[in-house]
Amino acid sequence: MAYTETKLMNLGHLKDLAIKAQAEIAAVKAKIPTNVSQLTNDAQYQTSSQVTTAIQQAIAASGHASFQKVNAVPEAESAQTNILYLVMNSKTKHYDIYAKVENEMVLLDDTTVDLSNYVQKDGDKVLSDNNYTDAEKSKLAGIAEGANNYVHPSHTAQSEGFYKVTVDNQGHVTDVTAVTKEDITGLGIPAQDTTYSDVTAGGASGLMSGADKQKLDGMQIATDGEVTEMLNEVFPTT
Repeated sequence: MAYTETKLMNLGHLKDLAIKAQAEIAAVKAKIPTNVSQLTNDAQYQTSSQVTTAIQQAIAASGHASFQKVNAVPEAESAQTNILYLVMNSKTKHYDIYAKVENEMVLLDDTTVDLSNYVQKDGDKVLSDNNYTDAEKSKLAGIAEGANNYVHPSHTAQSEGFYKVTVDNQGHVTDVTAVTKEDITGLGIPAQDTTYSDVTAGGASGLMSGADKQKLDGMQIATDGEVTEMLNEVFPTT
């Protein structure tokens, strides 16, 4: 493509425009803020430190009540609404608590505490709903170590004899009755003594039959010497 002098002039003009535009763009960029602190805070936004300070100031000004000891109840005009005034009561020896309420000083309460039904804490001991009386302590102290609450039942004493006994479910003898002859015969024991006549060898029987008595009489009894000789043969000494 052939360039004429006019075309070359136009190209030179465009180049000048591009250079000028770059310079203007650079100037605009230089003016653009890069930090929040460079902006105009027309909406009145607060920083974190400003917010913290504002909260602390609001808490301080919120009117939380505090106590103050005074010699006498102040006048309502000079009293502050967020002060609880402590005035010593000469009769109770405790402080009365006054406060300003709607332009008037009002007695709210006092510091009297009735501790007549309370006990002081003793070491690691704790209180409970169960009361431990002096009588209970004395009763407990009277119980020997290892003792129990068992009481052996008592019954009528009996002299020695032959008795039928009544026993309860714990093994206690609760009653006795003397044994009668009818109790004995009721067990099948004869009511009269049994007597036996003398036994006769080969004849009448007694505690042994007559045949056994005859056999026993026919046995020869060994002498002491014969018994000794027999033992020596069975159990020699050497």
